[in-house]
Amino acid sequence: MNEATATSEPRAYRKRARAHHEEATRQRIVDAAIDLHATQGFPGASVSAIAERAGVGRVTVYRHFPDYDAILDACTWDYMELHPPPAVQQWESIVDPAQLLQTVVCDAYDYFQANEPIFTHGAADAVTLPFLAQRMGEIGAYWSGVRDWLLARLLPGETLAPSIVALSGVLLSFGGWQALVRQQGLTFEMAKTVAIDSISTVLWNDPQP
Repeated sequence: MNEATATSEPRAYRKRARAHHEEATRQRIVDAAIDLHATQGFPGASVSAIAERAGVGRVTVYRHFPDYDAILDACTWDYMELHPPPAVQQWESIVDPAQLLQTVVCDAYDYFQANEPIFTHGAADAVTLPFLAQRMGEIGAYWSGVRDWLLARLLPGETLAPSIVALSGVLLSFGGWQALVRQQGLTFEMAKTVAIDSISTVLWNDPQP
């Protein structure tokens, strides 16, 4: 081993170690922000609060994220990567309409229940945070897409009344789930049954097709 190689190897190791440390610090900041968003809301997760929760200084936070929107962006992508919504591909093999409806509603409601804290604060705080409003709008659009896909599978080729589409959209949304469970006091399983029966009734005039 020549002198140049001997010198470069420790330097490369230090570079990798520094990069690993920086990535670990960045992840701690993101994790701290997500935890604060879920427990205290988005406005309550100030840069100072995030820094304290992550065990770093404000300067370190700003070294990784130039502004608060950048923190929100990182948190959004990180959270959704760890907690992805159910995808239509996992339902495509279900042929029976009743089973398909039941599976989609149950999967959706399980997802809403598991992610209730962050979605609750996100919906409330989106009013004052434009960036967050955009992200919550994208989540809402995703579930509208699920609704459209489901209705097209249940009644292929049919043009449905706007009222049917609207009702199905409400029931396949976080707001609809929250209204049934938190406002009306239904259990998680009762909420699923109400949603399934309601959509079944407007589609087939029968709660159990």
